[in-house]
Amino acid sequence: MDLHSGGRVGRDGPSPKTKSATFGKTACSSRRNEPASGAYARPMPLILIGIGGFAGAISRYLVDGFVTDKTAGAFPWGTLVVNATGSFVLGLLFAATTERAIFPAEIRGPVMIGFIGAYTTFSTYMLESWGLVESGSYGTAIANLGGSVVVGLIAVAAGLAIGRAV
Repeated sequence: MDLHSGGRVGRDGPSPKTKSATFGKTACSSRRNEPASGAYARPMPLILIGIGGFAGAISRYLVDGFVTDKTAGAFPWGTLVVNATGSFVLGLLFAATTERAIFPAEIRGPVMIGFIGAYTTFSTYMLESWGLVESGSYGTAIANLGGSVVVGLIAVAAGLAIGRAV
């Protein structure tokens, strides 16, 4: 899939007219190009996304805590590791479900939206970066902001590359 084509990916993968690295909010239907009306009201996809979110939040807590304990200091290494691994897994799963059809489209809701959505920590990343700015640690704040973006892009590219190679 050409991620530079400027189109969009629907809930169930790229349509012939639309391609990009985005996906819809209810990525649980197996029918392509169907109208979104009513899709948000179905209870099973919502429950599965919630279960994925629960698991992602717990995983984030454990990974962040483990890394923070091992790397105590001013730099938020736990958040960086969570965002990098989340970006990698999201890229890998996106390629494996949308581009390669290795996994069924139905995993996108619970795993990609629920688990990865709860696991990654963009809001925490912003809050921690702002805290560094407020404390006068401008260099560390810039390193955190830039490092997370660069590492996140590398991780998602690696995940996509591996997902496409499988």
